[in-house]
Amino acid sequence: MTDSVTSAAEFALAKHSPASLRDLATTLGSYVPAGGNSHEEWVRRVSSVWNEPASAMRLAGGLSEPTRNLLALLAWGPHDKPIASHDLARIALAIGYEPAETITAAVAFGAIVPVSSTTESLPLATRKKLVETGESENVGFVIWPALVDRLSAPEVNLTASRHAAIEPVRPASPPDTAEWAVRLTALWQSAMLAPLRRTQSGGLHKKDRDTLLRDPVLAEAPAEWPGGSPDWAQWFVDAFLPIAIRLGLLADEPDSIRPVPVARWAEDSIHLQERFARAVAASLTAPPRSPDDSERPAEPPGPAPWLPAAILADLALRPAGDWALLDPLLEDFASHFVSPDRTPENARPVEDIDSNDTVIVRTRSRKKVEPVETLKKSGTCAAALRYWLLGPARLAGLVDVGTAADGSTVVQATAQARFLTGQGPPPPPQPVIEKALFLQPNLEGILYRQAVTGQTLPRIATLLRFSGIGPVLQIRLDETWSRLMFGNGLAREEAQARLAEMSAVELSRTVLETYRTWAGKSDRVRVYGTLTLLETQSAEDRAALLDLAASRNLRAFPIGDMILAIEDADAIPFDALRLLAQQDQTQKPAICVRSIEDGTLLEVDTARSDLALDPELARFARPFSDTTSTSPWSAASRLYRIDRETLATARNAGVTETWLARFFERRTGEPMPPALKLLWTCTCPGVDLSKQTAIRIKSTCVLQTESESILDGLMCLESTSPLITARLGPTAAEVEPGNVDKLAEIARDLGIVLKS
Repeated sequence: MTDSVTSAAEFALAKHSPASLRDLATTLGSYVPAGGNSHEEWVRRVSSVWNEPASAMRLAGGLSEPTRNLLALLAWGPHDKPIASHDLARIALAIGYEPAETITAAVAFGAIVPVSSTTESLPLATRKKLVETGESENVGFVIWPALVDRLSAPEVNLTASRHAAIEPVRPASPPDTAEWAVRLTALWQSAMLAPLRRTQSGGLHKKDRDTLLRDPVLAEAPAEWPGGSPDWAQWFVDAFLPIAIRLGLLADEPDSIRPVPVARWAEDSIHLQERFARAVAASLTAPPRSPDDSERPAEPPGPAPWLPAAILADLALRPAGDWALLDPLLEDFASHFVSPDRTPENARPVEDIDSNDTVIVRTRSRKKVEPVETLKKSGTCAAALRYWLLGPARLAGLVDVGTAADGSTVVQATAQARFLTGQGPPPPPQPVIEKALFLQPNLEGILYRQAVTGQTLPRIATLLRFSGIGPVLQIRLDETWSRLMFGNGLAREEAQARLAEMSAVELSRTVLETYRTWAGKSDRVRVYGTLTLLETQSAEDRAALLDLAASRNLRAFPIGDMILAIEDADAIPFDALRLLAQQDQTQKPAICVRSIEDGTLLEVDTARSDLALDPELARFARPFSDTTSTSPWSAASRLYRIDRETLATARNAGVTETWLARFFERRTGEPMPPALKLLWTCTCPGVDLSKQTAIRIKSTCVLQTESESILDGLMCLESTSPLITARLGPTAAEVEPGNVDKLAEIARDLGIVLKS
């Protein structure tokens, strides 16, 4: 869940100046392990303190209660993006703390890492200012992942004694797990069929977005969803793709959003409901456009994205069963966080005040003047919070919604929210219907909603495609999807057994025969999401390794002469192996080739080479043995020779000069050798070099001067310039033999001695 936070915090720390890093290390004292003094080493040493859960929580436990509470609010908010220092100060004021007493300690010990938006590095002066005041222009903060995963919910008690509902209350029916689980499954399945590509601005390609919007599961809002926006599907895609990424169903890459193999996110599926609720608590966006609006409302301002966690904590502190009036609650929270503790003098309704007017705002620490635009922002914030509470928060099982006796909308924290915030016991398990599938011979059917839970979702997602969502879920067996799952390692027998376990009636012969046909087509090609490859130094070693795998009942199969593939990485018999190197084949290729002599002999560092290198070299080079060579890398390095014959074969096989040039840049870190460029030109078919004038040999005289300035003068002087044919270098020029005597005479007149 927090991989992105790790990189954000360490990236911010790497932007600290050396003096700032040493100052932070001095504050941490003995927590910082010993190591080198380079900038990279300081970053690694300080990061290890906060990346290690034990030391991180021990340090956090030593901070004051207000500081820990503020950190908890950050951890429960959108922790994967920086928060501006002035917004964090607003949050501190809103929950009753002075920024100078809460933020400064967190910065001093590095619990939150400042990052500057205007400078390449964070100077020591800026760090000292943050440690003293907690605020600085153009500076934001990120929090460490060990704190995000382990800090309990914040304790925020702003309105728990106010805004009580008028009894009696008529509660609305709560949504079930299927409402969000099926829609997240649709996003994951779409990405499995084709990765969702990003544009240069970071949005989705129009074609991929349109594919999602046409999905019948995503096109319709859940029952009793607030409003009736025509852009609901657009809003859902924008709001829930980040949630799917936080849950680990999807992986966010620079150019696309790709699916995570189901085996990885299924490992913690029993906690998927709780993790979804945490992700929703950190996801506040502007509501979609209403039917009466021409455009979507503005995004909530300033610290608003951290309000959902504060509201949940506030609601959870109320006695169980107490309902809160929604609108006064939201107005109170929005005004607190957008303008903490504001008490306008001569207050008037916002719509009656010109945007250029000002109101007096009092805070615990100072009196200041703010434009009325701030009050309008609090209205925008309240609207976004209202939509979040009645929509995503209710969908995630965080709040119950009802109607009071006077018709007002009321909310209360659910048992799930109380448990997540540490204010109550775990909620009772959701009832599950195991035999809930009715599959017809035409491969379409229905699935009862009670069969969908966080724990059963991975199994359902690999077998079925959803075609509609209503009182029951409409499903189908899809050939494209089934063959994709078979190719990713799902066995036909296992799939049929799962379907039989879920089915309320016996599977028809048509379904079984169709499944067998699809599986037979997919057996021709097997696709592995992850695989561990062991490469030996000889075919004999590979044979011995294969025997070892068989003796320990490992699922392994040979590839080529020296590679053995093993599906379960945890079962590799490392106790019987001697590892020379370990590589991640999904990473960018490393520089592992060295040009020798004139560039036509290549040496491969086998300890750093990857599986793609050998096929690349085989396209234009041949193995070469040289017993006299002394490798600077290792005795196991390999040599390859390039000549006209191998290059001619490469050209016939479709290799281009551009591809060769890129190979040398990626694999050697240097440009393509000039000798190799010449040999490549010589292999070009239809080119007769004997008829070209690219090479010319002639006898001439060379003028050599002691300095560059003397030659510059001779080439510019009117009397000597016509006698010099061409410049050959900084201090050398070509002179025709017939001009030598005349040039020598003029040089003597100038006082220059010409030596032969």
